[in-house]
Amino acid sequence: MKFSKLHIDGYGLFMNREIELTPGLHIVAGPNEQGKST
Repeated sequence: MKFSKLHIDGYGLFMNREIELTPGLHIVAGPNEQGKST
């Protein structure tokens, strides 16, 4: 299975975000307390 798009609606600090996923490695990074693991 391949994911081509990620839509986040009201999850942690993310509100109505859409991310296009292109082939390759995707890493979610950011400062502490920014909702990466919520």
